[in-house]
Amino acid sequence: MNADAQCYTAARTIEVLIHLAAGPRSAPELAEILDVAKSTVRRILVLLTHGGYVDRLPDDTYYKRYRLTLAASASDTRWPRQAVS
Repeated sequence: MNADAQCYTAARTIEVLIHLAAGPRSAPELAEILDVAKSTVRRILVLLTHGGYVDRLPDDTYYKRYRLTLAASASDTRWPRQAVS
């Protein structure tokens, strides 16, 4: 993956997280909001779900909705933190 593609993917991932922070949304809703393909949003949601950053709501709507989790809290040791000087 080249640098431009990596920046695009990172930007879309951040946008998904921002919109999920406002409340639960489905993949089709996010795709429409972000003006990207549903497959792009689903791929991002799968990665974020496997990473523990979002989870699927157990509702009975046709399109499953996703929400943010608290996996990226200060106690999360997967991402080393460095002091900023």
